[in-house]
Amino acid sequence: MWITIIAVFVIICSGIYFIKNKKNTNEKQIDVSQKYKCYEGDFVIVGKKDNFKITKDNQFEFLVKDGQIVATKDLKASDEFVYYGGK
Repeated sequence: MWITIIAVFVIICSGIYFIKNKKNTNEKQIDVSQKYKCYEGDFVIVGKKDNFKITKDNQFEFLVKDGQIVATKDLKASDEFVYYGGK
């Protein structure tokens, strides 16, 4: 009887521990900040690992989510991003 109660308690505690750790890993975002100069122009990258912006020559801005460029903005012509395939 006591072994059953202890086993259930351990299973419940383990479940709570794994759920809590899963939430913490999602909240820990890695900051990204990089400057890169080359022949094609000056690039500045700012944001989080899975969601950041790339600015080229202070003229174009690209929005990157989950490793894909999802939108672009011409800083001299507009204040809004143009999304590829819609929002």
